Amino acid sequence: MKKIHKILTGLLVFQVALIALVNINWTSASAKAGESLLSVPDQSAIDQILITQDNKDVVIASDGTTWSLSDMNKLPASEQKISGVLDDLVRLKKTWPVAKTTSAAGRFEVAEDKFNKRVVLKNGDDTLTTLYLGTSPGYKRVHLRIDDEDEIYSAAINGYDISGTAVDWLDKGLLKQQSALLSSLTFNDLTLQKDGTAWRLADQADNEEPNTEEINKVTDFITNLQVTGLLEQDKVKTIKVLKPAIKITTTVDQNEVSYFAYIHENDAAVKSSLRDEWFKMAKHSVDNIKDLQRADFVKEKTAPASTDGDANLAPLVNP
Repeated sequence: MKKIHKILTGLLVFQVALIALVNINWTSASAKAGESLLSVPDQSAIDQILITQDNKDVVIASDGTTWSLSDMNKLPASEQKISGVLDDLVRLKKTWPVAKTTSAAGRFEVAEDKFNKRVVLKNGDDTLTTLYLGTSPGYKRVHLRIDDEDEIYSAAINGYDISGTAVDWLDKGLLKQQSALLSSLTFNDLTLQKDGTAWRLADQADNEEPNTEEINKVTDFITNLQVTGLLEQDKVKTIKVLKPAIKITTTVDQNEVSYFAYIHENDAAVKSSLRDEWFKMAKHSVDNIKDLQRADFVKEKTAPASTDGDANLAPLVNP
């Protein structure tokens, strides 16, 4: 009887200890849930982003004013994209981890030696945090682990947005100009001038009026210009000797900026005096305006309708 009593007492002590251990772990986990996932107060503390994917690095750096791509001639990076991604990362909160074992880290591809992407956020020479992005458990979610921590989280971010390809971070509108600053432009051999907020041909005749729809195709080319990446050097050598499909010169604050757009087979390229580099662009953007001529920019002025209803009536004669 005493033996059974001792066994029951031992089981009771074990149960009490187990409950206490579970409560401690639960309390610890509860305290962590809801805390910031990254040890970064806000995105202003970050001035460098290093992304590693498939043994290739993308370095995006800020000089305090603008972001640029260190591996792409320091071309400007998309401020909007960077701000959005950093904001999403800084806002992340700790949730219940989905796993915390070494084998799980490998399975979810967030291990130090097996990961989809590694993202290092820095301030100067100091590393603020390093995180590993792995497989996706669902729409706009990714498995994530912080360096030197075991917990693996299902984070509410789109891993696709944190690209390991430099061109995905490029400011695609780096060559476009603000419409409000443009005062005139030449398209091939034709000159367009701004009349108030509308555009017209400089040599427009008195019996002509602007064909706004066609003129806007040219002005939109400049104000909405989007590049798709840097043109490869072998293609630069081929294209630069060709006759440009489009020649545009704009005047902004009495400064001229030139654009030359080329088409070669299925490729289109643009070279601007704003930059030394040659850029790729969508071919349809060039095709849309390359054949426009003077006759496309004007139409015959419509005669004003008569307001005198009796103008064509014969005069009355008194008997």
